[in-house]
Amino acid sequence: MEMNIGFEREFRGHKILGWTSDAQVAWYNKLVKKVNGGVIVEVGVYGGHTLLGISDVCAENNNKLFGIDPWEKLEKPNGQTWDGDRQERLKYFQGVLKDVRENLVKIIEIESLNHIELIHGFSPAEASRFDNESIDLVFIDGSHCYDAVMADLKGWHTKIKPDGKICGDDFVWPEVARAIRDFAKGKGFKVLQGDSIGADPRCWELVKR
Repeated sequence: MEMNIGFEREFRGHKILGWTSDAQVAWYNKLVKKVNGGVIVEVGVYGGHTLLGISDVCAENNNKLFGIDPWEKLEKPNGQTWDGDRQERLKYFQGVLKDVRENLVKIIEIESLNHIELIHGFSPAEASRFDNESIDLVFIDGSHCYDAVMADLKGWHTKIKPDGKICGDDFVWPEVARAIRDFAKGKGFKVLQGDSIGADPRCWELVKR
C-alpha cells in the first residue's frame, strides 16, 4: 500500500521515521539552547525526528521535554483523502503510528532519556496538564488542517511564560500559514518565518508585538 510514512534517520544507532530535515533540527536546537532548567513541549511527535533531535541539548541544559501525540488514535493523516479503501488505509496507517510510538518508547528506555516524557493523547486537550505561564517553548507540528492548528495555538499560548516562545513547522502548508496568521492578528503576535529567523521557509515563530 502506497502512503508517505516519512524517511529514516538515526539516533544513537536506532532507526526513527519522520520528515524533518537537518536544517530544521539545527534551527530548533538554536531555540532550545536558549532555555536552561525549563520546560519544552512538542506537539506532534510521530517517530521522533525533532524530539530526539533536541534531546541532547535538553539534557545538557537540564530541560524537561514533553512529547504529545495521539499516534494510532488518529483517524486521518495529514493531507490524505480516502475513498473506497478508507478502512484498509486507516488500519495500515494506524499500524505505522503504533509502531513508531512503540519504537520511540523503547529508545527512550534503552538510552535512559529520563528528561523526556511522552503523552499519548490529543492536543490541545493535554494542555490542561500544564499551568499557565509554565512552559518556555512550545513546538507545534500536529494536524495541519486550519481548525486543528488554530485549536493548538489557542490551547497552548496561555501556557507560555512571558518570555517564552511558540514556534513550529510546515508554514508552507496553506492552512497552517492561514491559521497562524489569523491567530497572530487576534492575539497581538508577530509572525516570523524563513530567512527572518535564519531557517528554511517551513519554520515559524510567534513573538509578542
